[in-house]
Amino acid sequence: MAKYFLVGGKDDDLKSNYLEKTLLSLTKKIRPRILFFPTAMRDSQNTINHFIKTFNNLLVDIEVITLYKKEYSFKNLDELFENSDIIYFSGGNTATLVEKVKELKIDILLKKYESTNKIYAGISAGAILYTISGMGDSYSYMDHGKVYNYKMVDGLGMLNFYICPHYQKEDLYIFNDEIKDKDLAYGIEDDTALFIDDNKKSCYKAFKRHSIYEFRKGLMSPLYEDYKIHILGPIYTYSYVAALKYMNRFNLNQGLVEHNNFRSVIESLKDDDLAIVPIENSLSGYLGEVIDLLFENNLKIIYDFSVRISFSIASFTNLDKIKDVYVQFKAKEQCINYLDKLDKNLIETKSNIASLNLLLENKDLSAAIIPDHIIDKYKFKYVESNVCDKTNNYTRFVVLGKKKIENIKLNNFKCSLLIIPTKDESGLLYNILKLFNDLKINLNAIMSRPTKEGLGKYYFYVEFFSNKDNLENIIKLFEETKLRNDFKIKDLGLYLGEGVEKLC
Repeated sequence: MAKYFLVGGKDDDLKSNYLEKTLLSLTKKIRPRILFFPTAMRDSQNTINHFIKTFNNLLVDIEVITLYKKEYSFKNLDELFENSDIIYFSGGNTATLVEKVKELKIDILLKKYESTNKIYAGISAGAILYTISGMGDSYSYMDHGKVYNYKMVDGLGMLNFYICPHYQKEDLYIFNDEIKDKDLAYGIEDDTALFIDDNKKSCYKAFKRHSIYEFRKGLMSPLYEDYKIHILGPIYTYSYVAALKYMNRFNLNQGLVEHNNFRSVIESLKDDDLAIVPIENSLSGYLGEVIDLLFENNLKIIYDFSVRISFSIASFTNLDKIKDVYVQFKAKEQCINYLDKLDKNLIETKSNIASLNLLLENKDLSAAIIPDHIIDKYKFKYVESNVCDKTNNYTRFVVLGKKKIENIKLNNFKCSLLIIPTKDESGLLYNILKLFNDLKINLNAIMSRPTKEGLGKYYFYVEFFSNKDNLENIIKLFEETKLRNDFKIKDLGLYLGEGVEKLC
């Protein structure tokens, strides 16, 4: 079924583009296609320019449909609809928009593709279009800067409720009277979006001070945001790709929050939020920084999965002319053989997108190692693909949360633990490994990390696969270590993941 993304309005001073990024992530595609209709503004060039500018730094293909400036056959529009992921109508005059949509039979196309997985989006008048009716200013007039004569304007009735965009405006209190006997209505303030996915409704807020209100027979209640998923940003890093994969796997519609370092990702989690972070790469090994944050914070691993990693080198000039190569620190480890042969000055960055941005700022004498999935957006003069040391390059991501999954009922599962020595004595590691051996727990990974409390002080990160038949021994492991005085165990959780799903 089609989904709906209804935006109340947009504050032009807002720089984060949170709602636009959220809309793109809800397609669960790396590079979605938008069909944009500036029809409610009679194809105003300013409206078109503003929309394109808003999405300018995002990986998206935009096709603008100017119904007042160009003739389109029904067949042509049908093909454009079929090849798009998002159908987006601008704000403006609702009555004009509805009239034009019906005149050119676009309403037939909207209903034709209603059974697909497309997202029908709109802002202000464009949001009213899909509903029974909405409070608009199609018939309004101005008097000393104030707007009068708001009226309800009929939409297409694809959604069985009424809405009022820009609901924060004082003049719009009259909406409450209009819908006091209606079964369902929504007041949608600026910088918020109401997302409809079948019968599930989600609220997204770019500004905390604005909200969305639901009315049932005139009784009003606010909508609250669902939990969020925190990732290492900026958008289109492999962490973003991983988040889309996870959302698609479990059919989630959560908002993504980008951070510029792992500590911020993890320490920003609220009780119901999740974080998705890389923990291991097949070429460069475990990420010590992430494991240390698990050591410092009370979090649980609830799922893990892998994403294939592929890098290219790109430049706006010939490779022999470049001086510097921008490369993220982990990407450098995965492409070290190629970079050694290249013999250029390497400048390490915090993220792959940071490498790209530096390349865009210094086009003449530089190149960058960047993910393959963003290559096509830019007109590079030189691109060499697959520069990783090995083609089987995968990064394993873990999903983290503050709440432990209770009553886990899995035939097979993975377990991660932190083993924290409380004594410094010979034979300690032997005693740890002997305990696992005695309980028939086969470790598939063990890694030592400094506690940062002094030289020679370490803790251990371990992982193992197991099944319900050995669950009793795992419980014994936890119980026995509570009584030991040489080391303690911090349980990071029993969880399912791609690697163990195949065993189930």
